[in-house]
Amino acid sequence: FRRVLFRSNKLEKEKEEKLKARNNDIDKELINVNPIFLQKEIDDIILERDSSQRNVDAVDVTEPTNYYNEDDHKALKDLLGDLYSNDVAYKYEKAEKEKNIKQLTESKVCPTCQRALDNVDHTNEIENLRNEIIEIEEQSRLNKLEYDNIKNQSDALETLKAEFLTYEKNKLKKARYELEVEQKNLDIDTKKAKLEKYNNNKKKLDDNKKIDADLIGLKTKIETANADIKTYTGIIDKHNSSIEK
Repeated sequence: FRRVLFRSNKLEKEKEEKLKARNNDIDKELINVNPIFLQKEIDDIILERDSSQRNVDAVDVTEPTNYYNEDDHKALKDLLGDLYSNDVAYKYEKAEKEKNIKQLTESKVCPTCQRALDNVDHTNEIENLRNEIIEIEEQSRLNKLEYDNIKNQSDALETLKAEFLTYEKNKLKKARYELEVEQKNLDIDTKKAKLEKYNNNKKKLDDNKKIDADLIGLKTKIETANADIKTYTGIIDKHNSSIEK
């Protein structure tokens, strides 16, 4: 009888331990999660993240060697405009003086005083015009030298401007791709955390199923033990009654 009573108490304690071991923090919302679909989502986002990272690595963000100043560039362009106007003026002035020389040489009438050229010597006038042309040509040459020099500076700034625009464009592009990578990593971490919670939740459910199965077995054993106790108690009561008689 003592063995049966001890066994019954042991089974009751085991039942209490099983009940305590049961998980009561099951997340019911996670029960309906499809882990296969969730893992596929994670894999797809990883591919997208890797593609964005390749875009980040492919964008060259090289800072220009010098800083581009738009005001300086505009000033050079304005100066080029003035020098070009000077060149046009020099060419026109030279052409006019060459025209005057031709008229003085071939015409019978002076283009300046409108007098007949018979017995009129315009050697000095022609010589002066030729000297003036030489001076104009020198001024034009110097003007062209300055124009070429300023043009080179302007072209260099134009190249620098293109480099600066490319730098700014690539910097924005790289920042956008980096933001994509950051967002994809956040999405991956969120879904991985959800999958991990699902797996933990599933383990708790599986543990509870095993505990419930064990509890059913214990219930049967406890009922059997209680029945044995009842039987032994009846036998003992009968035996005591016989002794008293």
